[in-house]
Amino acid sequence: MVSVLNFCLSEEEGEKRVIERVSLMNEQTKEKFSDKLKFVYIQLPRFTKRIDELETNVDSWLYLLRNLEKFESRPAEVQGYIFERLFHLPLYNRLNSNEMDAYKKSVKNYDDIREAILFAEEYSFSRGEKLGINIGEKRKDKQNRTEFAIKCYRKGMSIAEIADLTDLSAETVREIIDKLSLAINQEKDKEK
Repeated sequence: MVSVLNFCLSEEEGEKRVIERVSLMNEQTKEKFSDKLKFVYIQLPRFTKRIDELETNVDSWLYLLRNLEKFESRPAEVQGYIFERLFHLPLYNRLNSNEMDAYKKSVKNYDDIREAILFAEEYSFSRGEKLGINIGEKRKDKQNRTEFAIKCYRKGMSIAEIADLTDLSAETVREIIDKLSLAINQEKDKEK
């Protein structure tokens, strides 16, 4: 849960954090109660940076939240799409019912298109991944059958027997044996 406060939870001296993150503790065991429930308190009075001191987006958000009522438009020092949208929100409240309907329809259309694109990306990635795995498995299977065919040939089996055992065609087995023979001859030539 996030709470934006226009007051401070405590006035204790020491480190005065703007953002406090709090977890629940079991009073009897003194152990953390749950990792699932956390509280974040943003204490705006503790944020004292001037606009020329803003360094991060968090700083910009805190500055805007603390000073929002003072602005007619977005300060030039606060850049970014999300901050532009923030300053367009008041315009939304001035729309008449027809303009409001048109705006809601355009937002819905945008969301539908965005969701369709995200779904297409996920689907195509998933499909590509499955296709890649399938191709890899087929290549590995062919490599295994090729290695087995070579072992059978070295044991003196005939091309017909090797083809029968590996489910490769006799022509493919001949090609494998020819490549093997060529590689062996090239190795012998290098040794000379």
